[in-house]
Amino acid sequence: LVGPRIAAGEQVRAHDYAAALLRLNELARAYDAALGDADAVLTPTVPMLPPRIADLADEAVYLAQNARAFRLTEFANRLDLPSISVPAERRG
Repeated sequence: LVGPRIAAGEQVRAHDYAAALLRLNELARAYDAALGDADAVLTPTVPMLPPRIADLADEAVYLAQNARAFRLTEFANRLDLPSISVPAERRG
């Protein structure tokens, strides 16, 4: 799955890539403005329990589960924000 995604980068035109970088910069500025004086944003790391490995054999299922797993943290990755994951056990 990773190889084809990397190879697809060859098809991205330079001006589209530059436009995407500019958009990320705009989003980062909007995030900073929205955050104001707050020092941190706390979110769960993942919104779900881990899927069973066997269920991920289907590529469509894998991609859907992958997108779901990262939906709460992807903004920090995309905006180049510092982040940390703290493991926590929930009993009950």
